[in-house]
Amino acid sequence: VPQFLRWLGEWYEEFSKKRQELLGDIQKSCKTKTSTDKCDDNNECQNACKKYGDWLKPKGNEWREQKSKYAKDHNNANEYYEDEEFLTATKGHTTAIEYLKNKCKNSSDWKYDKTNVEDMDQIVRKKDDEYRTNYEPLCTRCRMKDIQDTIKQIKDKKYTTTLQNPESKLIVENICDDNKNVHSTKANNKEEITIPIEPDDSDRKKNKE
Repeated sequence: VPQFLRWLGEWYEEFSKKRQELLGDIQKSCKTKTSTDKCDDNNECQNACKKYGDWLKPKGNEWREQKSKYAKDHNNANEYYEDEEFLTATKGHTTAIEYLKNKCKNSSDWKYDKTNVEDMDQIVRKKDDEYRTNYEPLCTRCRMKDIQDTIKQIKDKKYTTTLQNPESKLIVENICDDNKNVHSTKANNKEEITIPIEPDDSDRKKNKE
C-alpha cells in the first residue's frame, strides 16, 4: 500500500476516534441542560462545545488537502500509468471518500469508525445531520450568550479607555490643527494620516514622524 494511502487511513481512523470522544464530552457535559437554564453556570458545557469546535477547525483544512491530493494522485496514476501500486490499492475508487468507505467496510480492525464517511465534507463544517440534531442544540444558546458577553466586554473596555483618556478622541483633530501642517478638510479618521516632514525646517514640532 502506498505511503500516502496508509497516512490517509490512519488520519481518518484517528479523526473518527477523537471526534467520538469530544462529542461524548458534549453529551456528558450538556445532558442536564435545558433551554430554560441560565448560561452563567453552564461553563462545563460551553467548554466542551468550544473544545470540539477548536479541534475541528484545522481538521477541515487537513481533510480538504488530503482529499485533493488523493484526486490528484489518482488522476496522475490513470493518465500516465506510472503508479500501478496506487491503482491496485485504490481498486478503482476515484475519490478519497470512496476509498475510505471501502476501507471501513472491509477492515474489521478499525474499531473507532462511527463516522459516516460520505458526510465528511459536512462533518468538518459542523453541518452534518448528527451534529445539528444531537449536539448543536446543546451548544448554540449559550454560545450566543458567550459571543454577546465578549462583545459587551470589548465595548466596556473601549468606553473605560475613553473615560480615562478623554483626549484620545481628539488625536485626529489635534494633528490637523497643529502648525497648520495638514489640511483638516482632507483628513479622514478612517485612514492613515501622513504628516509632511520639512528637512530644512528647524522647527522640531513640525518635523516629527
